[in-house]
Amino acid sequence: MTKSHSIMGDVLGWVEILVIFAICFWLIVVRPLGPNLSQIPGDLGSTRTNTFILEHDYRWITGQDPSLWDTPAFYPYPQTLTYSDNHFGSMFFYDAFRVSGLDRETALQAWYMLSYFLSFIAAAYVLKKFELKPLAVALGAAFFTFGLPVLGQENHIQLFYRFCVPLTCYAFWQFSQKQQFKYLVLTLFWLVWQFYLTIYIGYFLSILLFAITVGLPFIQKISLGNILLYWPRLIKKAWQNSKISTNVLSLLLIAAFLLALVALFRPYELASKTYRFPRSWTDASEMLPRVQSYFIADNDILWQPFASIIAPLTAKIVQYRWEHQLFIGIPAIILLVVGFLWRFRSPHRKMVFLFIAAAAILVLLTLNIKGHTVYKFLWALPGFSSIRAITRVILVMMWPITLFISVEADALLRISVKPYIFTSLVILLLGLTVAESTFYNHQTFSKADAQARLQNLKAQIPTTLPKDPILYVWNSGKDPDYATELDGMLLSQDLDWPTLDGYSGNAPSGWGVATTCDQVSVRIKNYVNFARTKDPTLYTDLLSRVVPIGPEKCDLSAQMP
Repeated sequence: MTKSHSIMGDVLGWVEILVIFAICFWLIVVRPLGPNLSQIPGDLGSTRTNTFILEHDYRWITGQDPSLWDTPAFYPYPQTLTYSDNHFGSMFFYDAFRVSGLDRETALQAWYMLSYFLSFIAAAYVLKKFELKPLAVALGAAFFTFGLPVLGQENHIQLFYRFCVPLTCYAFWQFSQKQQFKYLVLTLFWLVWQFYLTIYIGYFLSILLFAITVGLPFIQKISLGNILLYWPRLIKKAWQNSKISTNVLSLLLIAAFLLALVALFRPYELASKTYRFPRSWTDASEMLPRVQSYFIADNDILWQPFASIIAPLTAKIVQYRWEHQLFIGIPAIILLVVGFLWRFRSPHRKMVFLFIAAAAILVLLTLNIKGHTVYKFLWALPGFSSIRAITRVILVMMWPITLFISVEADALLRISVKPYIFTSLVILLLGLTVAESTFYNHQTFSKADAQARLQNLKAQIPTTLPKDPILYVWNSGKDPDYATELDGMLLSQDLDWPTLDGYSGNAPSGWGVATTCDQVSVRIKNYVNFARTKDPTLYTDLLSRVVPIGPEKCDLSAQMP
């Protein structure tokens, strides 16, 4: 084959892959957002938390918010950005949409949609690097990007930024095969970026890499006695394969990436010491996957007839059930079963079995069987207790599964005997993968209604205001508490005021529900105690600046409770 034919083949292959992406993107992502993008994915809680954080990052970059780590919410507590993910790794995408003229909510929608595109392109790029057939690439990339476990996290859309997962794993595999430090540098680059995108995915990706690191020596043709020497010899060979100057530069870059990781975690470490956030093993254990978790996809229409058969088993998972939506889909399960039973031919066979074994280690590590789990030993390590929603490990485990089913699909497409049968089978499985996610009951809320909520509150602001006003929005219990808190947070950005309202993954000690005016006094009193100040006027000074907005007039007591 000539070079021009090879280039044309690659172009046509990418056209085929991108056409399938466009179909998936329209049916699964754009269509649920309604005409003119009238709907926003998720609910009035976590999605708007992401909106607030991204907007805060944008306001800080543009000089509207003076402090990066101190958001206008939970005022006047410090380091409030450390209460959740900071979105440093993806905020520039959001910022670009804001600079282009999109409003806050529409920029959030664009940022959300971009996450699917980046994940698909990254997965497809890596799969193409293994010279797989376009249909096999499209099948794997579609599963990784639009699979049911991903849609199950629609209330936590920050987790959709996973494009560094395939790129990290590919760079690490290249390092093991080519023994050049540049691939290790790339591995750390993508891994650190993933941590900056979302700490949860970076954390689970690190565990996956560790499992692959342990497993790599066992797939080589070496004696058992040499397994322990595998990595020292590989690193030595990598050093010998490059010039001294290249190796020194690589080491400097590795050190820089590690320092970037320290810089990310340092504020969280300080905040943990400052606030002493409660870490309950009971809560964490409830969010460890059960065997039943891998058969739950409550919002998938096509799965419901089968789900009803095992409903008595999955019904036992009630607490945090929304976090246990781990069913990977019927086509993926079919391909996994066939792949284990059929000795398919592929030059990548060892690699995919290594990755699927690493995924199996993650399953065993995190599985909760009648209250017994290996993960408890990991959770007891310093810093590890901050990761509570362990079920989200599925979002990283999907990459080893993607590799396996893609390579297997490629092997099916290369069978020369009656090839149309196997091509039809792969097309059918690809169609089922798309259909599963297309026939999904998405949770959305109206963008216009969300914006109207803020306009209604803004209309209630009195004409006479104190100097340096502090916003406080409360409700009588009609709305969920998180909805009202986030109304206050987002309105504070519109007004350029700080606010006593706050909703996030963590909160200061004694944080109550904003259903009465009394919470103004309680929250200020708790802050005074937190600040350990001897200034007797701090309470009254803060109280005098509060502008409460709610269903009735507030009579704020000047006496600290």
